[in-house]
Amino acid sequence: MPFYEAKLQPLRNKRSWLVVASLLCAGCLHDFPPAGPSDAGPTSEAGPRPDRARDGAPAKLDQPLLLPDALVLACVGAATVGWHASKAGELAVCDGDPVDLCGAAARCGAGWHLCTPSEYASVFPSDGAPPDSETQSAWLAACVNPSGLAEGVCAAGCPAECSATSTSLATGCDGAETAGSEGCAAVGLVSAARCWRIGASGSGFWVPRPAYYGYNRSLCCRS
Repeated sequence: MPFYEAKLQPLRNKRSWLVVASLLCAGCLHDFPPAGPSDAGPTSEAGPRPDRARDGAPAKLDQPLLLPDALVLACVGAATVGWHASKAGELAVCDGDPVDLCGAAARCGAGWHLCTPSEYASVFPSDGAPPDSETQSAWLAACVNPSGLAEGVCAAGCPAECSATSTSLATGCDGAETAGSEGCAAVGLVSAARCWRIGASGSGFWVPRPAYYGYNRSLCCRS
């Protein structure tokens, strides 16, 4: 073999090997789809795009928030604008058109009832934090009289009968102020941000109000 052919032989072998390797790699490339504009770059290498479902379809990010069935059924003809829970039970805040004390219980769905003062106090004790703004000014199942609280709607109903003489029914827990009833025949109880003491029934974040007053909110407790 001539001297120059002996020198070229290793180069020819290397060239043949490179040709074979390139052909094999070309076959591998057909197993992968070409990179598109939206799939190329670091995003596709790091994982699937956050706005894509696993099958490649756009993910549904605008789905409505679903509440548990218990909360949806807590209020009837009113919106559930708040919910609280304690070891003693659950409390939902139902917001709708203004109603008096006699119509407040109708906002509570099946399996729920207008909260009594004791149920309300188990969630918002007088020595704890006051209720949030969404929970204030809402009817409770109570009738207020000079001797204290009686659970349930007043026996007299909700007549708009008030005299000019106001009777003191509550004292601020700090002792600085009193709250009257405007001399009304029936006085109910609504939640409040301030603590009031009513007769011998104890104190709480509530205040007496004439039963015929209209309030948008009712507090409903699970039965």
